[in-house]
Amino acid sequence: MPRCGGARGRGGCDRLRGGDIESRVPGTGHLRFLEVKGRVTGADTVTVTKNEILTSLNKPDDFSLAIVEFLGADAHRVHYLRRPFRREPDFGVTSVNYDFAELLSPRGGADVSPQNRAAPSLLEGQHPTTSFV
Repeated sequence: MPRCGGARGRGGCDRLRGGDIESRVPGTGHLRFLEVKGRVTGADTVTVTKNEILTSLNKPDDFSLAIVEFLGADAHRVHYLRRPFRREPDFGVTSVNYDFAELLSPRGGADVSPQNRAAPSLLEGQHPTTSFV
């Protein structure tokens, strides 16, 4: 298991329980989740699985949704959303398409932190190149 910033994390092709990156806080074993989605600027929707939504609702303080917005010419912007979803999907739903712009707006329900504020690390400590937008 890779170590990152003092915490033990899993990511990549590992089978994870609720996000693309899992991290355990040293000493406590507290588990945190980060789900990462990539979208090009101007995209209409972001697709999220039912499991990702349920994890965010069941662990609201331990789940973040990171949307990497590709701006073109090798530029990108990362949006970190806390509590991005308001309710669980119906029983038979496997995924949900959210309106990209609405999901990023404060009215969309998510806690979108202002730009240039340091992101709370999922892997203990701070990542100086990461900020909430």
